Amino acid sequence: MSLSPPLHDAPAPTGRLAGAQQRYRRDGATAASPSRVLVMGYERLLRDLRDGERAIVNGDRVESHRALMHAQELVDALDQSLDPDQWDGAAGLRAIYQHLNLELVTANVEQDRRRIAHCIEIVTPLLDAWTEAARITANQLATTAP
Repeated sequence: MSLSPPLHDAPAPTGRLAGAQQRYRRDGATAASPSRVLVMGYERLLRDLRDGERAIVNGDRVESHRALMHAQELVDALDQSLDPDQWDGAAGLRAIYQHLNLELVTANVEQDRRRIAHCIEIVTPLLDAWTEAARITANQLATTAP
């Protein structure tokens, strides 16, 4: 799952900075637990939604498109990560992801802040729930570790 947007117009870092950024991305992704990676995905999704909404308010169609397209990519990645064989709630969450994707496409085409606000209303409690689940899991693992 990509947690950062592509930087099309920024010059690529070179030398030591480029190496440091690559190590940070690689080590950060491998060091995070699966539940933390999921929470990071939701956090980034919420950031993209807010960025898209702000860009629409400011009349910046290019930025709103970038943010909303990245949000769609994240929703797709979250949807693809679902395993209905492992969790009976997967079908319900998949339906939510499909709804979010439809709303994001329409919000992007129509530059509709209300649809983005609707997505934020859906994503925020999901982020809160997954954050709490990650916290509980981490606490359980910490108390059972040798």
